[in-house]
Amino acid sequence: MTLNASLAVLMPLTSLYGTALNPAARSLICTLKLALEHVNTRNASIVPELANLRPGFSMNYTLLDTRLSAPVAVDLFINYLFESRELADGVPRAVLGPLFSEIAKPTALLAGAEQVPMVSYRASAPELVQLLRLSL
Repeated sequence: MTLNASLAVLMPLTSLYGTALNPAARSLICTLKLALEHVNTRNASIVPELANLRPGFSMNYTLLDTRLSAPVAVDLFINYLFESRELADGVPRAVLGPLFSEIAKPTALLAGAEQVPMVSYRASAPELVQLLRLSL
């Protein structure tokens, strides 16, 4: 049985005015690509547990450029949710990011409504903890 999970990655790649990719984003994207390559090839050289993943499991990702803007992030994330829902029922989905609390608040509400787990690697607003408790 094949199971292809979908990961939405919400991160600022450019500014609202379209300036170039920042070096920190480039580093995070390279890290993400390497990590997913290790998952998909069962490369256990760094994370030994990857060798135990069930056969047929793989992950893909979609980069969503938040452009440091909550309205932009919400629009992109809504489109991702609708498209990923329509691709195939039962496909596991998850969200990584966004970077800042002001963008994480509205996207966390959307993720919760769709029952899609979301992990933000830097957002720390107390309201996000409340959103988590409400969704449990």
